[in-house]
Amino acid sequence: MKKVLRKRVELGLDDPCWRDERFRFSYVFEKSNLKESLRLSGLIYPPWGIEEKGSLVLVSGWKRVLLLQELGWSTIPVEVKKERDIISIWQQLILENKSHRELSLVDKAFILKKVMAQGVDQEKIIQNFCGWLDIPPQMSWVERYVRITELDKASLEFIYQKKLPEYIIRFWLEYSAEERQLLIPWLVPLSQNKIKEVLEWLKEIALRDNLTPEQIVADFNRSSSTEEVSKSLAPPAEAFRDYLRQKRYPAYIQALARYKSILKEIGWPEDIELSPFPYFEKDEFQVSFTFSNEKEFRKKVDQLVKLNKTSGIKKIFFFQKND
Repeated sequence: MKKVLRKRVELGLDDPCWRDERFRFSYVFEKSNLKESLRLSGLIYPPWGIEEKGSLVLVSGWKRVLLLQELGWSTIPVEVKKERDIISIWQQLILENKSHRELSLVDKAFILKKVMAQGVDQEKIIQNFCGWLDIPPQMSWVERYVRITELDKASLEFIYQKKLPEYIIRFWLEYSAEERQLLIPWLVPLSQNKIKEVLEWLKEIALRDNLTPEQIVADFNRSSSTEEVSKSLAPPAEAFRDYLRQKRYPAYIQALARYKSILKEIGWPEDIELSPFPYFEKDEFQVSFTFSNEKEFRKKVDQLVKLNKTSGIKKIFFFQKND
């Protein structure tokens, strides 16, 4: 194993060397826990960098440096390694971070951007960096990640906070900067799957009805009561998603309403779930229920047998055919 010589120096946190961000990749991160740890325990593991033309280039420890500046520290110790090979430096930096945390998608995007800016050729990026960063070894994937770094700060924080995977970010990139700013408050309270649905439905409705996302959001706001909108953001976010679903699939929503009405009409037990095939595309249903003993099991089976003897049960199977 190659031995890397190092020394330790004390540097002021107002030193001009901190302006060189060629190895910085953590532009969005959770500050509070690390900041509190630094405040209570101090700097346990010093940052490290390399020396270039008599000045330090910080490699690892950017988050600690930035937070210590906020905490008012004047100087910090920094280890200086005698390392010159760019790929070796990045390898140490990436693997060091991966040893104690999972790199975020935003982290990976900025790493690839910095690596490309430093002139590392495509072959080495595919052979080395894609493996270190756990992404497919193709330049098309590298370019997708680099494109993420062009997003505004609010979008980067949103991606980081919700841990959005690359396939959802593809939908996100289809929106303009103004549209993204408009949508973030509606998306933050939602799960990843629901975020994907909203982004897909909104784009499809906009194309079908020749509307902009801004117009669709405005239409929703007009259709919502002032009292509802003034509540916490989570319920309106769910209401907005439901509004988009109704706009995107009006026939399905009408069929679902009729279906629920029929279940209520025939007295279907609430503790026995009857699930139709998705979007009623087939005349198939699934019955499911829970029980903890034989008595409960027999009771629910008896309920189903009793329902089966009524004429109303036929409405479940023919409600669509009567349209």
